[in-house]
Amino acid sequence: MSKLARAGLLLFAALLLLAATVPPLLAQEPGCRPLEVVALEAAEAGAAGATIHVLTGAEAQAGMAFLEARLGPWPRPERPTTLILAIGPHAALVAFGEGIQVCLMLPMPPSLATVLVKAARGEPA
Repeated sequence: MSKLARAGLLLFAALLLLAATVPPLLAQEPGCRPLEVVALEAAEAGAAGATIHVLTGAEAQAGMAFLEARLGPWPRPERPTTLILAIGPHAALVAFGEGIQVCLMLPMPPSLATVLVKAARGEPA
């Protein structure tokens, strides 16, 4: 085998090893759901009468600060970048978007969810 062929095989083997050790960028954790699927479900809940709020950027950070002040530190390694709230007359649910996935959803009373949205948007409670 020529030196060029051997070098090519070594390079190919190195690339295979690298591909096997690096997880895909769009991989989801077990138990997580795609953010777009949760957003579609929220839209369906909105069509059924729930009030839907989507908090991103500074609003999501303010919402997280509000929740952490009341519930304690965030339990997961990645901080949410999107909060999707569905508020109904008797219950509310907040979905925490971490990049392209939702790995945690938290039920809460509608009154707390409403105060959360107002706090995140800097509105008086």
